[in-house]
Amino acid sequence: MFASTTKDDSLTAVKTAHQDTKNSLNQAANEVGHEMRTLYNAASEELTQAGAYISREVRNNPRRSTAIALGVGMFLGMILRR
Repeated sequence: MFASTTKDDSLTAVKTAHQDTKNSLNQAANEVGHEMRTLYNAASEELTQAGAYISREVRNNPRRSTAIALGVGMFLGMILRR
């Protein structure tokens, strides 16, 4: 009877440890997910602002924008050609 009680206690302890570990991992995953969402939202906002800035610059300076695009295209073409 003593061995059975010890076995039951051990099994209960293992089950409790398993549940505690599962809960801890779940909480950690939720925290990481929240942080990732925050970073994603910040990056999305930055990209939206950068896109708006670029659009304004292209509208305000179309010749300069075309020259820059042509230069970048030629540069990339030379690099990718090799």
